[in-house]
Amino acid sequence: MNNARSTNYWVEEAISKKIIKYYEYENFNNIEEIGIGNFGRVFRANCKNTQHYLALKSFFNFNEFTLEKIVCELKRQTDVNVHHNIIRFYGITKLNSENEIDQSKNYLLVMEYADGGNLRNYLKKNFEGLTWNDKWNLAYQLTCAISFLHDDDIVHSDLHSCNILVHQNSIKLADFSLSKEIEVVSKSHTKSFSMIPYIEPKKFNILSYSLNKKSDVYSVGVLLWEISSGKPPFEDESDVNLAVRILQGLREKIIPNTSIDYEKLYTECWDGEPDNRPSVNEVVKRLKTIIYQQNENIDNITYQISNENSTSLNEESLINNYTSINSTVDEDLCEMVNDILMKICEITNEGKEQPYLFLNYLSNFDINAEEIRNKILNNQNNPNFIFLLGYFSYLGIGTIKNEEKAFRLFINASEQDHLLAQYYVGKCYEFGIGTVKDEKLAFKYLEKFINRDYSTGQLKIIQCYDRETDIKKDFRIAFHWYEEVARNGSVIAMCNLGLLYLNGNGIDKDYQKAFELFRKSADGECLGGIVMLGYCYYYGIGTKVNFRNAFKLFKESASLGHNIAQCNLAFMYEIGKGVKKNINQAMYWYEKSAEQGNLIATSQLDKLRKIMKRKENSSCKII
Repeated sequence: MNNARSTNYWVEEAISKKIIKYYEYENFNNIEEIGIGNFGRVFRANCKNTQHYLALKSFFNFNEFTLEKIVCELKRQTDVNVHHNIIRFYGITKLNSENEIDQSKNYLLVMEYADGGNLRNYLKKNFEGLTWNDKWNLAYQLTCAISFLHDDDIVHSDLHSCNILVHQNSIKLADFSLSKEIEVVSKSHTKSFSMIPYIEPKKFNILSYSLNKKSDVYSVGVLLWEISSGKPPFEDESDVNLAVRILQGLREKIIPNTSIDYEKLYTECWDGEPDNRPSVNEVVKRLKTIIYQQNENIDNITYQISNENSTSLNEESLINNYTSINSTVDEDLCEMVNDILMKICEITNEGKEQPYLFLNYLSNFDINAEEIRNKILNNQNNPNFIFLLGYFSYLGIGTIKNEEKAFRLFINASEQDHLLAQYYVGKCYEFGIGTVKDEKLAFKYLEKFINRDYSTGQLKIIQCYDRETDIKKDFRIAFHWYEEVARNGSVIAMCNLGLLYLNGNGIDKDYQKAFELFRKSADGECLGGIVMLGYCYYYGIGTKVNFRNAFKLFKESASLGHNIAQCNLAFMYEIGKGVKKNINQAMYWYEKSAEQGNLIATSQLDKLRKIMKRKENSSCKII
């Protein structure tokens, strides 16, 4: 009885301090058992009067120690909950005595439900339909989630394909950190021999060996191989001697047609010596490079605009009215956030440089972004607040710029039907901002605007029409819609319409019209339009060649952070066109562009560094 009272005390404390949200069990229906996890049974249930599924997780041994560990761990995991590739924890519920599930286990965690099951079963079922790009994306999502944990000094220590879930073809990492503590008291659960291939080999030889981040990297190496093969590691091997043979250096065979870079990456990860393994952050970077190398087609002076802005957002419709959801939230704060979001819509509509205009707005109205951010950090049940936190991280205003975090917050808000967040999720997928570039997913999110009859949706969806992707391709449709949206004053639509005239897609080539459209777009302060106008002056498209004008335009947009303009500006400094040749300035701007992931800039910067190094070595020779 004392133990039960103590356990209840911990629950009540956690709920009263808002560490854990409490759900009434009566609000769940259609409950069915779907599996057994590391420390208990897992059930699927509907929220009453909705089709939305949640997972309810019970425990084999739920006592004071178990709950205390959960509460302690959840305090650490406030930020972890916003990561798109980690299963979200929603709260806790309590079974009533009349309920049909094991009555001795009263408490269940309420968590995000993954409809694709675990990774092992997902690969078994879907492997034949996966391309290499699909496999690399799964690997990238997995490593991003682990990197997020490691950045918070959380070691998973139990990574395998049965506790990595898949929801709508996206990785969802489960059973991290707190599962280690719970397993200590959950005596009913024992480690399966099938998990041996994922375990740090040092553990086989030294039982007291403390698992660490490099142990997770070893498991990642095995998982990257599994994703490439579609089958569990060593599934036909004898369990009895497998651990010893792995300790002695046994590894799975490389799958035919695996890219050399991918093979090299996972074999480094499963190296027997932890010090020889890369960090998970390095794994993330190398996977991103592998994906980009397969998908990017680059030139020296490139006009490929990033279409970073949009037009004609219906402001009132896109900002959800969640003021009444939580009466404890300050009404003045809600009103201020709504005003800020209205301004974000306006800035996005105009297709202008966002950080500059947004900072001006905050300054003009004496709004302290950091102060606002700190206030809304504690109220992350409101989609408007979640989106604004993402926008702050997206631009680096009031906090350090963090595109990965921005993407996770946009995803979180979008899943609560926040339309502006859905637009930004589509944009992130379209250009690889904070996530892997995926035009199929971009199309999926942006298509919602078409269905709701927003001009912005029309603009973004037609950008899918005018690219050579496997989604859709009909330049005539693109031309029609760009004309319609441009007619309404969209500076980004003008720019994209100019591109169609420039390339002769959906319409006869007309360089003069292209130039005029780029000029109008640039006059409207659209960064893409400024870059394209510079491109026209550089090559004499629809106008006379004017390197000085090209230089000025590239410099203007480069100073505002446009990575392609930065690369073009660096190139002009390098070759001395429109400006006096200046290798130091060229290297400076290539570096700025490379920091934003521009592969051309990275390549050119490496080349210049090697040239400079050779010159230094040559001047140092002893005569």
